[in-house]
Amino acid sequence: MHEYKITRWDINDKIPKEGILLIRHGPREGGSLPSRTTSLSEDGRVASLNFGKQWDGPEPNCIVVSPVPRCCETGKLIKKGATWEISIYESNMLGDHGPFVVDLELLEKTIKCSNQRDLMYYLRRHIDGYDVPGMLHRDLGSKKLLSDLAHFNGREGLTLAISHDSIIAAILASDGNDAEPWPEPLCGAAIRF
Repeated sequence: MHEYKITRWDINDKIPKEGILLIRHGPREGGSLPSRTTSLSEDGRVASLNFGKQWDGPEPNCIVVSPVPRCCETGKLIKKGATWEISIYESNMLGDHGPFVVDLELLEKTIKCSNQRDLMYYLRRHIDGYDVPGMLHRDLGSKKLLSDLAHFNGREGLTLAISHDSIIAAILASDGNDAEPWPEPLCGAAIRF
């Protein structure tokens, strides 16, 4: 069993030397609940490329991304900007459906049958540590995701992981951090073993 220390990480913070840097994908279109296929905006493409060009930390051992296209695109652009020759891996644990959704039908039914028919309401309750039908408890899902990321890291060097704001907010909250506000694009959490 791994022990972790998780802290909020902002784009202006120093890049950690080791562990996992878990960031949200670059800026995108699509409002607060975009579709799976919503890609980065033009500004998001430029910001992701520049993030790589301005990288001033150690080269990661690899990049792990959610299979959602905007996360894959963010990883490719950061890698291109930094001119790294490292591998990019996809992990469903980082999104689609991530470590928390275990029964999508039940979650959708819960939303449809409740007075509160807003997915955002249930995501916020989940992040606050409440049980939500169809979702694995925040703390259990967080441990599951961190264990998966530790596999890529092997406790050596730095791994760059790219996910979504609601997943990162849940990871932060599971370690006692304030999840509000949810991470902005290209911001997230530094995870140290």
